[in-house]
Amino acid sequence: MNQILLVGIGGFFGTILRHLIAQFSFSSSWLTSTIIVNTAGSLLIGFLFSIPSLKNNESLYLFLITGLLGGFTTYSAFSGETLNLVLRQQFSLAISYVLLTLLGGLSFCFVGFFLGKWINY
Repeated sequence: MNQILLVGIGGFFGTILRHLIAQFSFSSSWLTSTIIVNTAGSLLIGFLFSIPSLKNNESLYLFLITGLLGGFTTYSAFSGETLNLVLRQQFSLAISYVLLTLLGGLSFCFVGFFLGKWINY
């Protein structure tokens, strides 16, 4: 239960931070705030992964990486997982993961859109 609370509290603050960045981004375009959030989250998760003691502190890991950055941007989780695969020299798996995530996500987004249009019209 303690782990769920850590992730939930971190996610709470991450989503608020994401909303604040969207509200105060340099442009009125939501694309700009999404790019800011995704790149900032990727920078932060890469930085946090460079701290060896963080992996040994499960509570801090769950709060910062799974909760805060997970709530801030799921793209940072994608970036971090890809980084872990590359660091373990699992290059084929990393490339497959990137391609399947990007192409699969975009494809399913389009399928969902057209399915919704088909059902509602």
